[in-house]
Amino acid sequence: MGYVYLLHFDKPLKHAKHYIGYAENDVEQRLEKHKSGQGARLLQVITEKGIGFKLAKTWNNASRSFERALKNKKNAPRFCPICKSIKAGRVPIIVKGKLIATIDVSAISR
Repeated sequence: MGYVYLLHFDKPLKHAKHYIGYAENDVEQRLEKHKSGQGARLLQVITEKGIGFKLAKTWNNASRSFERALKNKKNAPRFCPICKSIKAGRVPIIVKGKLIATIDVSAISR
């Protein structure tokens, strides 16, 4: 068992807005590989194009078959807390690439 993780792209690459991946042991180490252009081809391309990504969600003690099941649903935004907060009119607060909170847009003074 390992970790399944969901990455949210800072901006879409054509239709792609997310990546779902699997890490055997250390998610942070896996993310560093992605940032350096190693690993999944989609993440190599977004790195080359200067598109950043954030760790949106992790599932602990997950299997590769769980990763595959999520990918087969072909609807990663449904699992993405960043997308959900934006859709609900909330601003995501992200620190070190991780969603830590959201703020209601109407609560922000103008």
